Amino acid sequence: MINHTTHEVKAAQTQNLLKITDIMAQIIKATGEVIEVAPKNGQYFSLEELQSAVEHNGHHYIEAVNLFNGQTMIVNEEGRLPHVDAPYNIKATQIFRRAYQCDFIFGNVIVCNNNELN
Repeated sequence: MINHTTHEVKAAQTQNLLKITDIMAQIIKATGEVIEVAPKNGQYFSLEELQSAVEHNGHHYIEAVNLFNGQTMIVNEEGRLPHVDAPYNIKATQIFRRAYQCDFIFGNVIVCNNNELN
Protein backbone atom coordinates (compact mmCIF):
# COMPACT_ATOMS: atom_id res chain seq x y z
CA MET A 1 0.00 0.00 0.00
CA ILE A 2 1.30 3.44 -0.92
CA ASN A 3 1.65 5.88 1.97
CA HIS A 4 1.30 9.54 1.00
CA THR A 5 1.65 12.56 3.23
CA THR A 6 -1.40 14.76 3.73
CA HIS A 7 0.28 17.52 1.75
CA GLU A 8 0.95 15.16 -1.21
CA VAL A 9 -2.65 13.97 -1.20
CA LYS A 10 -4.04 17.52 -1.04
CA ALA A 11 -1.72 18.61 -3.85
CA ALA A 12 -2.75 15.65 -6.02
CA GLN A 13 -6.44 16.24 -5.36
CA THR A 14 -6.10 19.91 -6.18
CA GLN A 15 -4.23 19.18 -9.42
CA ASN A 16 -6.85 16.67 -10.50
CA LEU A 17 -9.81 18.89 -9.65
CA LEU A 18 -8.50 22.21 -10.91
CA LYS A 19 -6.79 21.93 -14.26
CA ILE A 20 -6.39 25.48 -15.46
CA THR A 21 -2.59 25.56 -15.47
CA ASP A 22 -2.54 25.36 -19.27
CA ILE A 23 -4.80 28.36 -19.75
CA MET A 24 -4.80 31.97 -18.78
CA ALA A 25 -5.40 33.28 -15.31
CA GLN A 26 -9.01 33.69 -14.35
CA ILE A 27 -10.98 36.26 -12.44
CA ILE A 28 -13.73 34.39 -10.64
CA LYS A 29 -16.46 36.83 -9.74
CA ALA A 30 -18.86 36.28 -6.88
CA THR A 31 -21.65 36.26 -9.47
CA GLY A 32 -20.19 33.06 -10.92
CA GLU A 33 -18.82 34.76 -14.01
CA VAL A 34 -15.31 33.63 -14.99
CA ILE A 35 -13.12 35.92 -17.08
CA GLU A 36 -9.80 34.82 -18.54
CA VAL A 37 -7.11 37.46 -18.12
CA ALA A 38 -3.43 37.91 -18.84
CA PRO A 39 -0.85 40.27 -17.38
CA LYS A 40 -0.73 43.58 -19.26
CA ASN A 41 3.02 43.23 -19.72
CA GLY A 42 2.61 39.66 -21.00
CA GLN A 43 4.60 38.12 -18.16
CA TYR A 44 3.69 39.14 -14.60
CA PHE A 45 0.64 40.71 -13.00
CA SER A 46 1.35 44.07 -11.40
CA LEU A 47 0.17 44.81 -7.88
CA GLU A 48 -2.30 47.30 -9.33
CA GLU A 49 -3.78 44.68 -11.70
CA LEU A 50 -4.28 42.23 -8.84
CA GLN A 51 -5.75 44.87 -6.56
CA SER A 52 -8.24 46.07 -9.16
CA ALA A 53 -9.39 42.50 -9.86
CA VAL A 54 -10.31 41.80 -6.22
CA GLU A 55 -11.09 45.27 -4.85
CA HIS A 56 -14.25 45.54 -2.81
CA ASN A 57 -15.69 48.79 -1.45
CA GLY A 58 -12.35 50.56 -1.68
CA HIS A 59 -10.37 47.85 0.13
CA HIS A 60 -7.17 47.44 -1.90
CA TYR A 61 -5.15 45.10 0.31
CA ILE A 62 -4.74 41.63 -1.13
CA GLU A 63 -3.78 38.20 0.16
CA ALA A 64 -2.04 35.55 -1.94
CA VAL A 65 -2.99 31.97 -1.05
CA ASN A 66 -0.96 29.03 -2.41
CA LEU A 67 -3.26 26.37 -3.88
CA PHE A 68 -0.48 23.70 -3.91
CA ASN A 69 -0.91 22.98 -7.63
CA GLY A 70 1.36 25.58 -9.14
CA GLN A 71 -1.30 28.22 -8.75
CA THR A 72 -2.16 31.04 -6.37
CA MET A 73 -5.51 32.53 -5.47
CA ILE A 74 -5.46 36.28 -4.94
CA VAL A 75 -8.23 37.45 -2.62
CA ASN A 76 -9.13 40.75 -1.10
CA GLU A 77 -7.54 40.90 2.35
CA GLU A 78 -11.03 40.70 3.81
CA GLY A 79 -12.19 38.13 1.26
CA ARG A 80 -11.96 35.29 3.75
CA LEU A 81 -14.08 37.10 6.34
CA PRO A 82 -17.86 37.06 6.08
CA HIS A 83 -19.29 40.48 5.34
CA VAL A 84 -22.85 41.46 4.72
CA ASP A 85 -21.73 43.67 1.82
CA ALA A 86 -19.34 41.18 0.17
CA PRO A 87 -21.10 38.43 -1.76
CA TYR A 88 -20.24 34.79 -1.14
CA ASN A 89 -18.16 33.34 -4.00
CA ILE A 90 -19.24 29.72 -4.44
CA LYS A 91 -16.78 28.83 -7.23
CA ALA A 92 -13.79 30.37 -5.47
CA THR A 93 -14.75 28.65 -2.21
CA GLN A 94 -14.90 25.28 -3.98
CA ILE A 95 -11.42 25.81 -5.45
CA PHE A 96 -10.04 27.07 -2.13
CA ARG A 97 -11.44 24.08 -0.23
CA ARG A 98 -9.68 21.64 -2.53
CA ALA A 99 -6.44 22.90 -1.01
CA TYR A 100 -7.52 23.77 2.53
CA GLN A 101 -10.93 22.17 3.24
CA CYS A 102 -12.08 25.12 5.31
CA ASP A 103 -13.00 28.77 5.03
CA PHE A 104 -15.31 30.65 2.74
CA ILE A 105 -14.37 33.13 0.04
CA PHE A 106 -16.24 36.40 -0.42
CA GLY A 107 -15.97 38.79 -3.34
CA ASN A 108 -13.99 38.43 -6.56
CA VAL A 109 -10.72 36.51 -6.78
CA ILE A 110 -8.07 35.88 -9.37
CA VAL A 111 -6.50 32.45 -9.81
CA CYS A 112 -3.21 32.48 -11.69
CA ASN A 113 -0.15 30.37 -12.23
CA ASN A 114 2.63 31.02 -9.75
CA ASN A 115 4.94 32.06 -12.59
CA GLU A 116 2.58 34.96 -13.39
CA LEU A 117 3.43 36.57 -10.06
CA ASN A 118 6.65 38.48 -9.47
